[in-house]
Amino acid sequence: MLGQPYNWSFVKSRPGYYCSEYIMNAFQPAQIFTEAPMTFGPNNSILPGWLDYYADLGLPVPNGEPGTNPNGLANSPHLNYLGRLNDVNAVDAW
Repeated sequence: MLGQPYNWSFVKSRPGYYCSEYIMNAFQPAQIFTEAPMTFGPNNSILPGWLDYYADLGLPVPNGEPGTNPNGLANSPHLNYLGRLNDVNAVDAW
C-alpha cells in the first residue's frame, strides 16, 4: 500500500486508500473490521455538503455502497479500549 494516493472519493474501486480503508486492509488477515453501507445523511438522505463534494469530484455520492469509517472501526468487538493518552504528552511526543 506504500506510495498509494489518498482516495478522496471513499469508493473502494477507485485508486488509493482513504484513512479507514487503509487500516481495514492492513488488518484484513485478522478480520478485525467489517464494512457497512456508507451513509451521507440521515434516513438514507444525502446532505447538501456531500452533494457539493461529489459534484466537485465528478462522481455520484456512494450512498449505500460498502465502506468503512473511523467510528465504525472503533466499534469493532475485537478491540479493547486501554485508556486515553494525556493530550499534552501526546502532542509533545510528536
